[in-house]
Amino acid sequence: MRSEGHSAGIEPSTGTLPKEMFGHASARVRLPHNVGQDELDDEEQRIAEVASKFVQASQMIGELSIRAISDAVERETYLARHCTEAQARVYEATVHNLQSTYDTYVKNTVLEANDRRLVALRGYTSIALHLLEAVTHLTHFHERHENDLRIESARRLLANVVDPAKVQASILNELLLGAQEVLEAGRPIATAVLADYTQIRELEVELPDGVHLHARPVALLVGVVAHHGTPVELEVGARRCNASSILEVLMAVGGSPEISVFIFRGDERPLRDIASLFAAGLGEGDRELPEGLAYLRTSPD
Repeated sequence: MRSEGHSAGIEPSTGTLPKEMFGHASARVRLPHNVGQDELDDEEQRIAEVASKFVQASQMIGELSIRAISDAVERETYLARHCTEAQARVYEATVHNLQSTYDTYVKNTVLEANDRRLVALRGYTSIALHLLEAVTHLTHFHERHENDLRIESARRLLANVVDPAKVQASILNELLLGAQEVLEAGRPIATAVLADYTQIRELEVELPDGVHLHARPVALLVGVVAHHGTPVELEVGARRCNASSILEVLMAVGGSPEISVFIFRGDERPLRDIASLFAAGLGEGDRELPEGLAYLRTSPD
């Protein structure tokens, strides 16, 4: 710094600053006893969100009913139905989003240090992600370079180097099946974590006079559930649905238009905001959304 200053024509003082320049603290203030409490609550919510996403990812892969298939024709038929390149990218992106959420909000927190289940959950997520990344790459290779080559001679040359049947066997019997087994192994941990980091409550609300659950208020309702990231169930008469799905909510409400009382079950945090949303008339008419629901507001453009 001295050398740089000298080259710029600046000669820094070699003395020290007089003590008179430093005043005494006029007051000593203690930190509040609950310092960091808001951050702690937010971390618990994020942990619940991660656990919920893990369960959802496990369910998504589990619904494929993946099994090892030895017959090449049957295996190719299964993959064409359940694991095209576009589908493989969805599987990978779902687990990648789960891992990113963990690394952003949970990793290196006090709660992670005190709950080793979270580290285990991160491990299961990472293994599943790497397996699904390989699924995407090999599926891309098979679809783009083994099936869609326009020159038949080039396809035959490639088949001499890489057996297409072996590629598909690796995709299904090793990688995709392995990802399913890893997610299934971690699912009990995710379920237990979700139960420990959420306070399940039941909320009964009634539609305000003149308000109907059409697409716009339903979108706000779904936005609340999506914001918190934990599962919420909506009961409309004898029908129950996932409150994070705008389609399911619209179908449930549309199937019972005479019902004006709705029951929500889930973590107390999204339920608290749902109660505020109904109290504000679901944003219909001239009613403003409360500050606590500012995350639902969209910009004018």
